[in-house]
Amino acid sequence: MFGVARWKIVTLCFVNFLVVYCAYLGAMALFADGWRTEPGILVWAFISTVLFTGSQFVFLIPLAKQPKAGGKARSLKLQIIVAAFLGSALTVGFAMIVASVISTLILGVDDDWSYPMAIYSLFWVPNLFTVELKHLFEPLFLGSVLFILLSWGVWAFLLWNRIKVNHRNPDYLGRIAGRLFAGSILEFLLAIPLHVMVEKKTDCYCSTGTFGALILSFMAGLWLLGPFIFMLVFWQKRPWTKSNCRHCGYPRKVVKAKSCSECGKRHY
Repeated sequence: MFGVARWKIVTLCFVNFLVVYCAYLGAMALFADGWRTEPGILVWAFISTVLFTGSQFVFLIPLAKQPKAGGKARSLKLQIIVAAFLGSALTVGFAMIVASVISTLILGVDDDWSYPMAIYSLFWVPNLFTVELKHLFEPLFLGSVLFILLSWGVWAFLLWNRIKVNHRNPDYLGRIAGRLFAGSILEFLLAIPLHVMVEKKTDCYCSTGTFGALILSFMAGLWLLGPFIFMLVFWQKRPWTKSNCRHCGYPRKVVKAKSCSECGKRHY
């Protein structure tokens, strides 16, 4: 695979899984009292890690397969849904930062804007059927869910249209991952100083939007780190790129040609 020893790929995947699992355990140490003695929480952390890393593999599948020459272009809908979810998380995180700064530093009122982060955490799923219905109709909960779904839909629409412009080119997924990774780092760095200022004005820092944005941007960056490392380490080692177009998979008539004779995309 990509001319790279399989043990290196397996090792990288295992390390990625281990880092994510430790991140979940660290998050539970902050928010869940007595988590060490509750097997159910540890099991859910393991399931969450499987979903987290599994979605990374789903996103990378089109990048790992050789494009087929001719025929119908491969659909990237599932990968766009995943990428849109990451974009939505960063958008929600930025909105939480803005709301937190306005509430705490400008208006001086209680800051409870970390609520959307609690929805993203999925820690509520095991207790879903024991939650009272009245809590599901609270304005903060409904508003958070609607904003998450709206931002997710907008990101999916924009990314899908962009992918269609690029002829459903799997290579563009790598660019999306790189840009989102850069965005997660910028948001994390932005949230740090603002959270320090907000924390001084509140009694419970974990309920603030800036703290929630720190967690969301960190987890988004951690997710995107997997595809980023994949692109960095393996992307240029795909054996078929020397004899086939990396965009459409069409065999190169002239190996050293600067562009593909089929789709016109430039080789680089």
